[in-house]
Amino acid sequence: MRFVTLCAAGAATAALVVAGTGCVEPGANTLTGVTVSNRQTVDTVSFTFFDTLPGDAHATFTGTTLPRGSGGSENPVQCDGKTFVGVVLHSAIAHDQRGRGTAQGAVYAKNLNSVAEVCMVEDFEGYVQYAIGLNTTKAPKLLVTRVDNVIRVVITRT
Repeated sequence: MRFVTLCAAGAATAALVVAGTGCVEPGANTLTGVTVSNRQTVDTVSFTFFDTLPGDAHATFTGTTLPRGSGGSENPVQCDGKTFVGVVLHSAIAHDQRGRGTAQGAVYAKNLNSVAEVCMVEDFEGYVQYAIGLNTTKAPKLLVTRVDNVIRVVITRT
């Protein structure tokens, strides 16, 4: 369920209130779902957004270091995996105006090539970060794609 309401943004305009960030323009880049799938030797983690995609998204292999948030509490999260990929989504949010999450905090993967678990690390002031736990110690080949309202992180085991 999405919570979106109108508010006055100016003399003759209306904007949306999304995720407690105040008045923002429609298409506030709200993350609404995280899914994991596989085909042959490739695993794909898909981040689905309401309306439009955030301005920037990237994925980085972090080795055995579990990604930590840079704002908010910076508390470590628990995520299954021998090694990790950090996914950063700038100008994105993953909660509604009441502070309730709009996407899964953790997605457990079964019978995939590389992905063990996907965990939210941070959702703070327009910065959403996830960790993808891998069940392999080798660095995978990573590809980030953007199609319609979905950002996909394609992980190929090397």
